[in-house]
Amino acid sequence: MTWRDDIRLVPTRNRELIGRLIGQRIVRLVHYAECSPAELLANEAYAARRVMASQLFSMADGPVLLQADATAACIGYSWELVSVTLEAPDEEVLKADWPVEIDATDPTLSEPRFARTIGRTIVGAHIMQRTVDPERLVETTETGIRVMAAKILDRPRESLLVMDLDDGNSLLFGADVLDAPNDFAVMTGEDVAGRRSRHHELVRVP
Repeated sequence: MTWRDDIRLVPTRNRELIGRLIGQRIVRLVHYAECSPAELLANEAYAARRVMASQLFSMADGPVLLQADATAACIGYSWELVSVTLEAPDEEVLKADWPVEIDATDPTLSEPRFARTIGRTIVGAHIMQRTVDPERLVETTETGIRVMAAKILDRPRESLLVMDLDDGNSLLFGADVLDAPNDFAVMTGEDVAGRRSRHHELVRVP
């Protein structure tokens, strides 16, 4: 199996699912994890970044379940595709592979800004592609120097999915924004305000 076998999971191949979410209210938002919150916080990658308990909803190591009024989506990340992945969820499989659930409304493991997205209506979405200059595969980041493999040029790089909400805020799912232990994170608009973007808009839905 190669990365091309999973290309069906990238957001541009699942615009119909994104379209069904638009106009619906978010009723549940869960970030799955393989380990308990205590084990995550003790993990070397989390400890090195001084991740706090309240950041675990954002930075847990599994996929995210977004449940809207009549549609649900499982949002994850593939390092082989360098892309967010999107598909209809199978909750039994999710719970078997990622037994720990961290809810957006958890008063200890999440932040109020994520809880406030519950009940909001999704009014639009943007699929963002990681911008890569083939002449500059070495870049300076907030945490030092990073060398990107040349193979990134061939991959979909749909590494950020933005969902606009009816209160003017946004929910973001993706990588290359925060210094997250697993790169992938759930974010809100305030996480990207004032940051130099590493992405450009690929598709807007609708």
